[in-house]
Amino acid sequence: MTAGTVGRGWARRWTVVAALAAVAVFGAGTQVLTAPPARAAELSADTVRKDLAFAEARLAATAGRTATNAYPVRTGANGAWVTAGASDWTSGFFPGALWQAYAHTKDPVWKQRAEAWQAGVESNKTDDTSHDVGFQIFNSFGQDAVLTGDANAKAVALTAARTLSTRYNAKVGAIRSWDARTDTSKYQVIMDNMMNLELLWWAAQNGGDPSLATIATTHAKTTARDFFRPDGGSWHVVNYNQTTGAVISKYTHQGYSNDSTWSRGEAWAVHGFTMAYRFTRDAQFLTTARTSADYFLSHLPADKVPYWDFSLPSTAGQPRDSSAAAIAASGLVELSTLEPDAARKQRYLEGARDIIASLSTPAYLADGTTNQAVLLHGTQNKPSGSADTGIMFGDYYFMEALRRYAAATGIDLGTTTPPTTTAPPTTTAPPTTTVPPTTTKPPTSTTTAPATDPVTAYYQKLGGASSYLGAPKAAVYAVAGGRAQDYAGGSIYWSQATGAHAVRGAILTRYKALGGPTSVIGFPTTDQYAMTGGQRSDFAKGTIIWYQANNQTYVFTR
Repeated sequence: MTAGTVGRGWARRWTVVAALAAVAVFGAGTQVLTAPPARAAELSADTVRKDLAFAEARLAATAGRTATNAYPVRTGANGAWVTAGASDWTSGFFPGALWQAYAHTKDPVWKQRAEAWQAGVESNKTDDTSHDVGFQIFNSFGQDAVLTGDANAKAVALTAARTLSTRYNAKVGAIRSWDARTDTSKYQVIMDNMMNLELLWWAAQNGGDPSLATIATTHAKTTARDFFRPDGGSWHVVNYNQTTGAVISKYTHQGYSNDSTWSRGEAWAVHGFTMAYRFTRDAQFLTTARTSADYFLSHLPADKVPYWDFSLPSTAGQPRDSSAAAIAASGLVELSTLEPDAARKQRYLEGARDIIASLSTPAYLADGTTNQAVLLHGTQNKPSGSADTGIMFGDYYFMEALRRYAAATGIDLGTTTPPTTTAPPTTTAPPTTTVPPTTTKPPTSTTTAPATDPVTAYYQKLGGASSYLGAPKAAVYAVAGGRAQDYAGGSIYWSQATGAHAVRGAILTRYKALGGPTSVIGFPTTDQYAMTGGQRSDFAKGTIIWYQANNQTYVFTR
């Protein structure tokens, strides 16, 4: 098939197949799923690559519209990201996702973006008010240290590990999750805390005190002993007597009831105990990981994406939790690589495959929708009213699951060249929303023209003549109700509705041949960014993709 333009309508799937890739875009709204869609029969290598490319495209778009001290948490009713400040427990996931994109592509722009957003998170390294320092610091600075060997990132992670260890009580044998260290009225430990133990084990292996590993191992053993029911289901919260270490009560904070199994809690267990076994090779942790995985898989609905709780009296009208699915899928892939029993190894890998395949369908993947997340239908906290949204940590673990699955099955994800367009913005404007979890105020963007010319302002933001765009070829000009300027290395286009974005190379040549902003695809809505095998730019009513292998461009309209 030759390079061309394909238009099939916003509500239909349209595909162009080149010699090396397939690209599919869907149009769909978001809604609570009340009947399970058909599950994909298999998870192809092309689907894994396409999903990862789409995730990276969403990240690039989010980075282009979000201030570096604002951290996406979940999407609001309009599909735009609701953000919080760096102190929010979720702040490490966006820079962490950017680090995952860097790990895949080796494109230095992803590194610059990750560093820009993680900078604000660093202050949490000494925050001893909760266990969340693990989520905040290890997903960001920890990945930085692992991927780049950066000495400062390592130092930040080691400091955070020491901070987390101060919340440990030897009598209880666990790290306090919530409440002040000095609180004597309760000692609450939650299943989520299993995920933060990775910071401690890693630190002990990378220059930290060996006692950090002892704390992590003891906490995991306490959790394995006290959090599980005979059927493998789990409690969310266990409250201890901090003087004697005895269990006072077991209950939920985000599940359906005190006796139910919250689906994301069980997913944390699958992922967390698998990680515990990776670090320690303690057979107890393998047993607990198996128990959690078996419960999770055996309680999934037909489409393999759980409802927000596994113990609902009726699932009619109840929201799913795609984030729980992504977390569990990632843990299941790793469990399959560590599992010594061949039958279990196959079952866990196939279980992960089925979950990822379902998340890759239009029912859950946000491709072709206006939702700014990667996955739809996540439930952050149903009892507090936060359900059926995109969730940043769901996207983070979906990317992790894709990369782990590719590694486990021999799928070549490749790396992406040439480098993507620009470094992240350096704005230090205040976060676009407040921390409380019920807010639905969307993040700010570049859609309102600043006091100076918006094209010139964006050009200067990119670095002016020293940027990849080079020197201007002519003055800023009006076009199609917006503004534009051409440079030696590309062009910038701006409209009130889309903001300012840069286009270059073969994509720019094709865009201009179509008529630029006056064409059917309109103004660009993202800067040009890297995807697996090439480059992509999104527009108000379409997309242009360039593939490196055959040097062809493909235009998609909707």
